[in-house]
Amino acid sequence: MSSATQSASQRILAIDALRGFDMFWIIGADSLFVSALGISSAPLAKSLESQLEHVPWEGFAFYDLIFPLFLFIVGCAIPFSLEKYRANPNDVWGRIARRTLLLIAMGLIYNRIQDFQWNELRWMGVLQRIGICYGVAAVLFLQLRPRGLAIAFAAILLGYWGLLSWVPAPGFTAGDLSPEGNLSGYFDRTLLPGKILKQYYGFGDNEGSLSTIPAIATALLGVFAGLWLQSSKGPWQKVAGLAVAGVACLGL
Repeated sequence: MSSATQSASQRILAIDALRGFDMFWIIGADSLFVSALGISSAPLAKSLESQLEHVPWEGFAFYDLIFPLFLFIVGCAIPFSLEKYRANPNDVWGRIARRTLLLIAMGLIYNRIQDFQWNELRWMGVLQRIGICYGVAAVLFLQLRPRGLAIAFAAILLGYWGLLSWVPAPGFTAGDLSPEGNLSGYFDRTLLPGKILKQYYGFGDNEGSLSTIPAIATALLGVFAGLWLQSSKGPWQKVAGLAVAGVACLGL
């Protein structure tokens, strides 16, 4: 068997297919479907069309899940790419750091850091968040077993919930989750250098500083899915397990 064939046979087609599905929407499939749905005035068409726009603030629509899905896919790939390094993680720290820093650097280049207009630069972004979430999730995967990963996952979400529920932004009350009063937005306005752009809700950044914490948990969900796919369960057991977990998470 050629090396190319061996490499291809080791790929997880389910992850590749999910990545392709996500990229299909990232590159603009929403515009295609909005145009098609706009032909009809039926209530179902209008309802489906509303799922292809971001909600203004609270709640979510289908389109709000596209970027979190990519973080989930990043996590899915971690067990397959890093499992062989668990016995000796010192061999891979450099690679993880390079990938993390490269993604952050690419995000800054996309935000035009090369213009050297520091006060006008958006310092956070999609690629920066992917890099941070990958780096942290990879380190946790190499250092913790599944039970430890579950504890870390719960601690991240509960810790973030506790911060936003009990720690007030100056000038606001604890538990204020409005665009103006939430603690995460205050962190962005106060600590992030550069510019907070109005299209990223104005009072903070969509991919801001403090709000990256729960995004790490999204990547860890992908790690759990990757570990499940690695298990000795049968194909249909894996499908059923992922489906049940997905429905349960959606319900929560």
